[in-house]
Amino acid sequence: MAKFKVVFLIIGGVSIVCFSFFCLPPKGYQNKKKNRKAVASKNSSIHNFPKGIDPDDYVFCFSDEFNGTTVNENIWNRRRRLSTDTNSIDPNSLETIKVSNGILSMATYTAPGKIGSAEISTDKLYQLRYGYFELKAQLSSGVGNGSAFWLQTPKTLVVSNPFNPAMAGAEIDIFENGISNGINKIYYSLHWNGYNAGEARSITFTDLIPGVYNGFHTFALEWTPKKYVIYVDGVQRIKTDTIISHLPEFIILGIGPGGFGGNGTMFPNPSSLLVDYLHVYNRRPEVTLFGDTDYRGWVSNGLQPGAYTTALLKAKDAFNSDISSVEVPKGWKLTLYDKDNFSGDSLVVDGVDVYNLDAMENKTSSLRIVKN
Repeated sequence: MAKFKVVFLIIGGVSIVCFSFFCLPPKGYQNKKKNRKAVASKNSSIHNFPKGIDPDDYVFCFSDEFNGTTVNENIWNRRRRLSTDTNSIDPNSLETIKVSNGILSMATYTAPGKIGSAEISTDKLYQLRYGYFELKAQLSSGVGNGSAFWLQTPKTLVVSNPFNPAMAGAEIDIFENGISNGINKIYYSLHWNGYNAGEARSITFTDLIPGVYNGFHTFALEWTPKKYVIYVDGVQRIKTDTIISHLPEFIILGIGPGGFGGNGTMFPNPSSLLVDYLHVYNRRPEVTLFGDTDYRGWVSNGLQPGAYTTALLKAKDAFNSDISSVEVPKGWKLTLYDKDNFSGDSLVVDGVDVYNLDAMENKTSSLRIVKN
């Protein structure tokens, strides 16, 4: 199991309204597949989810099997790696990102006196809130470079005190690696409150996985309103309920010399991160209740359409009547009642997230959920 190293932690609250989001495949996307054992499918039960995940909780969004000859621009943007290296060449050139024989190759690259890196992201093409993300990849073992697979929202740059993930989300690192930091070591991190020195905050989980640099391995994240769970080769490595983002986020893959990887002058040319596939699933639509405003406090289990008395709400981890904020999928209607028999004062929440229930705060005794 993972070893845990807590760097810093702050939790607070800032009021905000977020809108429910459900991922659709990128415009023009076609899901071409090879004959693979674990190909993503519109029937999520076909996918080989790790033990402990209920396939019925997830709905297929898209997969990239990298069957073409170039990166699919309906899914990916080429992304400039943040760098202060004045010798950096333009990143993401034909020398650093290639697709061939069903494999994406992302490579560090040197020209005379120059250094290049490779990063791609789904930013500005699509993003989703909550889901299951699985990458099959062979990590680079080159000294002096680092590679990573992570989620991020544009608001990760926002600095706020106290911090609230519902306002700014968090950078969710499904893996980071750099052999200069230790053979067979993998790092899983959360970053928030911007990236400025003195303000930025992070938590890093350090893991040792023998043989992780040998051949292809799967790296996966389950992200729900209550937790993050990271798996390597189907085995749970970490589980945490800390700094849970409640905003849609986009996906990033990248490799580059220096930085996390160590001394950028030491890496061989080229040094590559190889990717076999990416599979992405939405978490099924559900209503989530929170015990405090701004999506803080206790978090309920997901609620499907139906009628819920006080007893049924407690069975879903909705404690007492202390409901102060809600997340409601688009196209669903939630009606809150202050009596246990679906009567008395009520409030209708129609397909939107509400950070503060105002007059109904801490008064809900029963509720109904319907699809419009």
